[in-house]
Amino acid sequence: MTAKLSAIDPSGTRKVIHLSSQRIDLANQILQWCWVSSLEMFVLMDDPSKRRTEKMFNDIYLEAFPQSQRRGSTLNITPSSYIRQEHRSSRVVDRLEMLPGYSERIVEHDYGLKVLNLYRPPPGAYLPEADAPEGSADRLLEHIHWIVNGDEGSFRHLMNWIAHLVFRPEQRIHHGIVISGRQGTGKSTIGDIISALLGSSSRKIHPRYLKADFQDWMLNTRFVVVEELKEMGNETLYNSIKPLFTDDHLHINPKGLPSFDITNHLHFLMFSNHPYPMALEEGDRRLFYVHSEVHKRDEAYYADLHDHIQAPGTLKAFSRYLRDEVAPNLPERFAFTAPPRTVHHEKWTDASKNPIETFIEEQRGIAERMLPGYSIFAPQTIFYWTDLKDALAENHGHILRNTTATESALTKCGLVKERRTINGSKLTMGWFKEYDNEMRELLSDTSKAGRERLDRHLYLNPLSAL
Repeated sequence: MTAKLSAIDPSGTRKVIHLSSQRIDLANQILQWCWVSSLEMFVLMDDPSKRRTEKMFNDIYLEAFPQSQRRGSTLNITPSSYIRQEHRSSRVVDRLEMLPGYSERIVEHDYGLKVLNLYRPPPGAYLPEADAPEGSADRLLEHIHWIVNGDEGSFRHLMNWIAHLVFRPEQRIHHGIVISGRQGTGKSTIGDIISALLGSSSRKIHPRYLKADFQDWMLNTRFVVVEELKEMGNETLYNSIKPLFTDDHLHINPKGLPSFDITNHLHFLMFSNHPYPMALEEGDRRLFYVHSEVHKRDEAYYADLHDHIQAPGTLKAFSRYLRDEVAPNLPERFAFTAPPRTVHHEKWTDASKNPIETFIEEQRGIAERMLPGYSIFAPQTIFYWTDLKDALAENHGHILRNTTATESALTKCGLVKERRTINGSKLTMGWFKEYDNEMRELLSDTSKAGRERLDRHLYLNPLSAL
């Protein structure tokens, strides 16, 4: 059995081809791809991580147009020309893009350029509700409420976050969620149910992917579950992921393929079995944090919870709850407002401080009523940098071996370090930045009276005078 297929060859001439039904099926498979001009590659529309050069594409689908391969044939139709000529209006685009405000796959966007829209509507957002009587999601909601320690504020914020993610997809939320707690309590159930709502646009990753050079995992993704986060000793991770919350565009750098930018629509839910999952920046506004203090329940509880979640009506009822009870009451600027800081968040921030920071803060508190020069940490005091290093080495010598972490901690504490010439000798001096103008004036006055004033503010280590 054969069928006719009309196509334009690379010369622009329309040809009629007689193909078997099997070849027709193969030709239809070709139309699952589109040509992305900025990448100069064919991209599988439903899985844009699959990309092929024009030569590779023609080789793969060579059998679709066998007549073109026969000696003496006047046909010159290739899989590439079938897309780029015959289906140019619907299968040739400028670039890849994530556009949740559009349901169409091919969208005419800025400057009239067509883009392949990677956004797919959440399959769980508008499920039929025939099998979801009232109360079908109660068991799930009770579990989530329990995981967040029964705290109504934390529960409400989490529900707002999920509802916004599902029902306001055109706005990216500028903060993520971190939930830590004991192993085996059922924290990950929250990630599983959100993933079920969002379908193929959700992804689970290991923390190492947050630091990797290649980020194909970001492509076609809106919701990311990060499991087993345990990076408290890594002070660089937080800085690495900040752009994923704040930047409007992501730079995708796939291994061995051209890099490109797409609009950022990533949302992160991170889990950890440790109370302080990573080193956190003071003043953090990008993470909502709950440390779950609950203990693991018996096996019967989790078996019942599993059966409840798998029941046909649970996901539908949870979606309806988010849509009808949570989404209508979402604050207008929820996506752009910093999350509330929980007690756990404050403790996490304190625990994230380098011990040197804590030591200096404590010493400054002790010395705050001392006269200048009586302590390195007294107000309006200038000191020799070596004296500061000696004081730190006595208490935290092992940390000083990490030069980068030490310099970062000293900067956060507001310490100024400069080389100065005093009485003909070049010395490295230090002071706290809040007294910067006064200290510079003292150091710049080389008169006898100026040196006398400097001496009154200069800390002299008593041991050095022995």
